[in-house]
Amino acid sequence: MKGAQTRSSTAPGHRATEGIAAMALTANWFFEVAVAGGQTIRAGGEQSPETVDVAHVEVDAGAVEAVDLLPASADGTVSLLVIRPSEFHADVAFSFEDPAGTPETFALDGPVVLIGSGSVSLLPAPPLKLWLTNDTPDPVTVEILIGRDATP
Repeated sequence: MKGAQTRSSTAPGHRATEGIAAMALTANWFFEVAVAGGQTIRAGGEQSPETVDVAHVEVDAGAVEAVDLLPASADGTVSLLVIRPSEFHADVAFSFEDPAGTPETFALDGPVVLIGSGSVSLLPAPPLKLWLTNDTPDPVTVEILIGRDATP
């Protein structure tokens, strides 16, 4: 993966990866959507996944990068997925299928945030791998955070 940097954290009782010490993990989240002159919706909470992986992937202009999100042998349930590009743009996209075929693609014109295993279950399959496409004239860095319980 060109330009990718990955860091993993693991909760107590589970094997640490990438040299990160085992620690209790709590992912605090908060969002607010405020419509000018209208309603505001706020929500917040926390997730306590056993494992959190973070990747920063640089995607060159006109390029496609494949990103392994989980090992093929990964057990457990994904409960948190965040995909955030450095620049929101309709020509920066992701898919869960190889773009050599005709996959369904999703524009990264805003962040993708799926919190809770119910939200993540909206995906067609467990998110083992995704493809990032950059059809802009400039490189884009995409930050990916995935949290899961390592034991089913």
